[in-house]
Amino acid sequence: MTKSSTRDRNDAPGGDDGARRASGPPGQSGRSGDGHKARQLIEAGLAHHQAGRFGQAEKFYCRALELDPANADALYLRGTAFFQTGRPDEAIRDLGAAIEANPDNPGALYSLGAVLQEQDRLDEAVAAYRRALSLKPDYHQALNNLGNALQEQGKLGEAEASYAAALRLKPDFYQACNNLGNTLKDQGKLDAAVAAYRQALSLKPDYPQALNNLGSALRDQGKLDEAVASLAEALRVKPGYYQALNNLGTALTAQGRFTEAVAALEAALLLAPDFYQARGNLGNALKEQGKLTEAIVGYEAALRIKPDDPETLYNLGNALQEQGKLDEAVACYRRALALEPNYPDAQLNLGIALTVSGRLDEAYAAYEAAVALAPRRGV
Repeated sequence: MTKSSTRDRNDAPGGDDGARRASGPPGQSGRSGDGHKARQLIEAGLAHHQAGRFGQAEKFYCRALELDPANADALYLRGTAFFQTGRPDEAIRDLGAAIEANPDNPGALYSLGAVLQEQDRLDEAVAAYRRALSLKPDYHQALNNLGNALQEQGKLGEAEASYAAALRLKPDFYQACNNLGNTLKDQGKLDAAVAAYRQALSLKPDYPQALNNLGSALRDQGKLDEAVASLAEALRVKPGYYQALNNLGTALTAQGRFTEAVAALEAALLLAPDFYQARGNLGNALKEQGKLTEAIVGYEAALRIKPDDPETLYNLGNALQEQGKLDEAVACYRRALALEPNYPDAQLNLGIALTVSGRLDEAYAAYEAAVALAPRRGV
């Protein structure tokens, strides 16, 4: 028998704490302005900034910088405002200038790290967070964001340690609990991940990201009723949460509730048409209903969005094999294996397709490769 992989998508690491956006100015730091008027303008801008009026804040920072172009505080705060309004290049320019003017400002380094992380410049982001922590070791927000960047780099053990350090400093840091859960889940530590998500929810019961991620972990544990309940609660708290709709679709598929699964996945795609994971999971649900042609359409739509996704190629190969299109199935498995050589399921199903095609020598080689790979993946 062939099998389909189901996937979810954790929320971008960091949740509401500003993993991808600075959480707001933590207060001015660094050297004072070169004049009383510049300081007054910065204070006025900061009041607007903390109230979320970024455009007004920017005007005051600009006026302060007209009086004192090297004012580290104004550069830092304007750079943070630029980042929060989606202007990363300007943010990097101002934050770099702020750090040059005052290298001992951990807030500017933290904000620079967040911008660099947004730009996928992960090595530089990690360096910025580490510099911020060298100046302020108890900077729990920087520890959290450092964990996010390390997680994106695949350094899961280091990420776990960074989140744990943040939580030692601030035990009620619910976003770090959620992020720790994601890292534990990615390491296959499902019991510990569930405990971390539950801790986040004990601190903030209406935290939709943790409800979504808890549902995903419970699904992976096979606790499908609990998973569906958690995902439904995430959607009650945050209607239109397309990631939770996707995860709900996969949990319902695992329960055999295929019509409901298709409805959840189609709802996710109405909200996020380019969400390729949901397109692939919709293909899985349709395939389980025996709707192979519709499933193939779903997989092909996912591949138009992300052509190099090995799991979608694998699932497409499975559907084509069930239709008897063996040459096309073999081609899909080989493409999946070119992208992910350590994929024993793809090797196994490649072997099946080759066997049915009468290509026994090639099939034997595929089976041998599957057996060699299986212990690495716990299959």
